[in-house]
Amino acid sequence: KREIQEETGIKNINIREELGSIDITVNPPDQPSYPKRVFYYLVETSDTKLQPELSVTVKDAQWFSAQDALNKLSYSNAKEIFNKALKILNVSTDKDTNN
Repeated sequence: KREIQEETGIKNINIREELGSIDITVNPPDQPSYPKRVFYYLVETSDTKLQPELSVTVKDAQWFSAQDALNKLSYSNAKEIFNKALKILNVSTDKDTNN
């Protein structure tokens, strides 16, 4: 919860459900790669403005429609987790969300 608040600027957060995690390899420029586990949560908030603490790892934060968010996801395992959240919320997108 603290990390979500720091990275998005959202203060009023209710974690509804843990959606899962994925293991990735981070490849920073001019540094050795290293493994990292990313956890995904379905959260709700009444906050409408994102005010992230900009850093090397957080360059921006934006709201997206469900379809736009799905289009921006490039990894199939991240899309699976996102689709799980859409199913919990009973939200459909314009396109088949299994792609």
